[in-house]
This record gives sequence, structure tokens and C-alpha cells, in this order.
Amino acid sequence: MRKLSKDDNGDVLGIPLELLIVALVMAIVIPSIWGFTGMYIREQTETNVRNELEQLRYTIEKVSSSEVGNTRTIQLDFSGHPMARVDYVNIGGDTIYQCQYVRYSLRGRGEDMYHLGDFFVSNFSDDSPVPLDISGGEVSLFIKRSGRIHMDIEVIEVGIIGGVDEN
Repeated sequence: MRKLSKDDNGDVLGIPLELLIVALVMAIVIPSIWGFTGMYIREQTETNVRNELEQLRYTIEKVSSSEVGNTRTIQLDFSGHPMARVDYVNIGGDTIYQCQYVRYSLRGRGEDMYHLGDFFVSNFSDDSPVPLDISGGEVSLFIKRSGRIHMDIEVIEVGIIGGVDEN
């Protein structure tokens, strides 16, 4: 154990310097730990989103190989951590290119895309394809082999259960 030396007034010598060194080390280490934690959480959220999209793709493949009119439901969870929130998920679109992808964005990052396969995947509104917009969180979707042809490709319809006409 170290013996503390005191000055003439009874103050302990060296303590302010030691506290300054500890504060300096903490000021250097804490932001690094915070940065690595944020990076880890963002990567985990990205992995979770891609796993959910893989589940969606698998369900679309199953529906596309079934009878016309077959519908399946799927529960997806796009909730994230406050440091890595899912801003949006857009399924499908109105062009051949867009209909084969899901576009999504995490807070603080640019838009990413996930390929669903060679299907025309879209939400239909007034017989015209539009992307299905999901703002994150948990969502229940229906996926239907419609038998409808759009731009010479069979359409796989997607919609939010309770949010659009499911028939």
C-alpha cells in the first residue's frame, strides 16, 4: 500500500494529477467503446433485416410454385435498436427492375437493396403496381400468387394484413 504524503496544509499531494490522468484515459476510451458498440448494433440490425428478407424470399418462392390464388401469411420483424433504427422497407415497385427487389434503409446509412428473385413482386392499387411501404416494426403480410400478368411476368402480390384488400 502506498503511503500518501501531505503538504503543510494537510492536502494530499499527487491526487489532482492522478485524477487528471484517470479522466484523460476515460475521455479517450469511452468514445471508442461507444463507437464499437454502435457499429456492432448496426451490423446486428442489418443482419436481422436481411434474415427477415430471406424469410420473405423463401415464402415468395413457395407461393410462386403453388396454384394460382394460393395465399400465405408471414410475420416479419423490422424493429431495430434506437442506435440502428430501420427507417423504411419498400417491397416491390412498378418497374421490372424495382419489382424484384426490396429497398431498405437503416438510420444514418444509405439505401440498400435485397434481391427477391425473378418474380414481379408488388402491391397493387387500382390495378397498377406500387411498392409496399413498411416503416419498420412488426408487420404481418399476405403473399398471393395472383395469376395476373404484368409486363409479361406473373405477379406475386404482397400486402399488409388488415391494411389492404386481401382478395
